[in-house]
Amino acid sequence: MKNNHRVADIVDLCEQHWRESDSAAHRYILHLHRLSNVEAMLAEPVMAQFGLSMTEFDVLATLRRSASPYVLSPTDLQRSTLLSSGGQTKVLYQLEDRGLVRRSVDHQDKRSKLVHLSRKGRTLIEKAMAAVLDCISGGMERAGMSVQEIEQLTGLMGKLLAALETTSTVEDSDV
Repeated sequence: MKNNHRVADIVDLCEQHWRESDSAAHRYILHLHRLSNVEAMLAEPVMAQFGLSMTEFDVLATLRRSASPYVLSPTDLQRSTLLSSGGQTKVLYQLEDRGLVRRSVDHQDKRSKLVHLSRKGRTLIEKAMAAVLDCISGGMERAGMSVQEIEQLTGLMGKLLAALETTSTVEDSDV
């Protein structure tokens, strides 16, 4: 990321050479995309300290935020992650091999296997999540953001997401 143009530089280039693209919406997209990339770049080495990839972290966190005893069907798990069915199966095998999840036959649908977060998986994801949150919170602190500002930003993003998530284009896509 150090060699990438800063978002401010990209905005300046748009103002100079492509005025039609220079808008609040475009600046928002640029900032959101770069922020997402930077936060992922910061979080990945933290997750790696726990032996987790971003995808594995996502699956374990999704299971952990479900109701106790932290069990989901593959379909419900997929709805909360960004994985294809095939990709999810591969990750679940990896996590199962490491004892972080286990699978059992769904008595309501014998073709499906429920995914259970193991005690080892729960301990690991709770420690990894705390470390990732510390990492991201540190960036917010360095930016001088107050809790009120973070909550305001989150509220505004939530407002936008609520409107966008109800459109058929988002529901019908693979996002």
